[in-house]
Amino acid sequence: MRRRKQKNCSPGHPQTQGGVERFHQTQKRYLAARTLPELQKQLDQLREHYNENRPHRARDRSTPANASSPSPTTPPSPSSTSTPAT
Repeated sequence: MRRRKQKNCSPGHPQTQGGVERFHQTQKRYLAARTLPELQKQLDQLREHYNENRPHRARDRSTPANASSPSPTTPPSPSSTSTPAT
C-alpha cells in the first residue's frame, strides 16, 4: 500500500491549495439548502455536474467520467479461442 503524507495549510489560503479552495468557493455559491434532504439533493446534483458534465482544464477539456471510463477491450485473437485437439 502506498502511504500519503498529510500536508496541513492555513484555511482560506488559496496560494497553498488553490484548487481545493476554488472548489469550496464554488460549492458555497451553489448550495442554498434549508433542510438536510435539500442539501443532499443539491450535493448530488453538484457532484454529477462536476464529474459528468463540466469539462476540466487539467483533463484536456474532457470530463472526469470520460477520462476514467474503461477503454474498450480488444477481443481475443482467433487462435487463442480455438479448442485444443483431443
